[in-house]
Amino acid sequence: MMEEKKEESAGCLGTLFQYVGFLGFLLLLPVLLFYFGWDQPQLLLQDTMGEYGSLDFLVFLSFVALALRILFGPSRLLLPTTIALVASAPLIFTTFQTKTLSTVQESLMSLPYLEHKSLNFIVGIIILLIGVRLSTLKKVNVVAQLVLIVFLPYGALAGLNTMGLVPQNDETTFSIKEGYATASQATKLAIQKIDERYRKDPKVQEYIENVVNDENTKDEEKTTLIDQLKQRIAKLEKDKAKAEQVRQENERFQDELNKLNQKKPADTWCVGARSQDKRIYGYENAVELAAPCVRDLAVHLASNKPGSYHQSRKRGVPTKEGLAQIATIHTYISDQWKYVNDPTRTGADYLSLASRSIAVGFAGDCDDFSIVMASLIGAIGGTPRIVHGECQDGAHAWAEVLIGSKSDWDNMQTYLARHYSDQSRSFSGHSKDGQYWLSLDWRLGELSCADRNIRSQWSHEP
Repeated sequence: MMEEKKEESAGCLGTLFQYVGFLGFLLLLPVLLFYFGWDQPQLLLQDTMGEYGSLDFLVFLSFVALALRILFGPSRLLLPTTIALVASAPLIFTTFQTKTLSTVQESLMSLPYLEHKSLNFIVGIIILLIGVRLSTLKKVNVVAQLVLIVFLPYGALAGLNTMGLVPQNDETTFSIKEGYATASQATKLAIQKIDERYRKDPKVQEYIENVVNDENTKDEEKTTLIDQLKQRIAKLEKDKAKAEQVRQENERFQDELNKLNQKKPADTWCVGARSQDKRIYGYENAVELAAPCVRDLAVHLASNKPGSYHQSRKRGVPTKEGLAQIATIHTYISDQWKYVNDPTRTGADYLSLASRSIAVGFAGDCDDFSIVMASLIGAIGGTPRIVHGECQDGAHAWAEVLIGSKSDWDNMQTYLARHYSDQSRSFSGHSKDGQYWLSLDWRLGELSCADRNIRSQWSHEP
């Protein structure tokens, strides 16, 4: 007796592939209904999903799902599945469009009771369904397996042919090639959803071409890479919009900004730092607290609100004057900042020195903004840190500054609300071990990133 046993897939993975197989059979339901002349479900799918609702794609996707179910799903017996595959293969094969094996296909259809493609397909699917179901049982007699999987279905096929009970759309055939081509279109469709402004960008075009033409990358991986590009572009647009919003809010401080701009150098701050010959890795290398031009800028901005930055015996904890200096620095930098990012850049972030971001006219992405803010705050005696977190559309970085205890935090809320002439405004950050930190994100005291996986990447202790 041939009754080989296959180790039963355990745990969640086996259950997952069991549901995948169920989905595969479910995808065939519109196809079977189409055979019987009820084409509304399939037409509805095609109207809603385009090519993804075509018969070719539904059959292709269902067979992929069934193959995964057979290979990785929970099974106790190997024999029922083997019999089902052998018994159903010639029936289902007659319904596929093929040129190279057309002679074999014609020979099969010349056999008794195999001339109707629709009946062959329906009975073939039923055989697979029976085989998969029997494979999950602990023990089934071999004779019973043959009767249930082979003799009864083939007997029903013969009976239906004899009685002339043939479905309406009998000549419908399927193209696996077209189904696969539709699946491959996912990458193209993902590309089409990228904002046209970015699709015309030379760097984005080059990135997309490299992804599409990479023969070592599977189609689903290509689609994932394009989707990730879309997410980076979405985050770029979100950050640009937030930076522009803050710039508009800063108009209330226009007199102060004009005063600060009148005293700036003829060219720009840190003009000699525009060239950066090597890549910078790690915030500890990018943040520049002692660089002369960075300190000059920090002192210039802070001098607009003169006074001691930190409280007596509380080094690093800001006084009211210190809070005013923080607000002034943030207002100036956020007003000057030009958001620049390359969405095609992946992997480890390429960090710019604080002096270089300043030298190129206050430009860069969220990493660069956080580096400049941390450098300037640290240069006047503050205790800054740089934090990472996860947003819905990707990772984000921002600077924070130590405020102190809970009472210091409450006093800060009152002072900054008065400073921004908005008593209803509250200011956010994070606290740990009784120490409170104020967010210096695009908008001071606001977390533009969702509060997930927050972690400090760099911190300065004065």
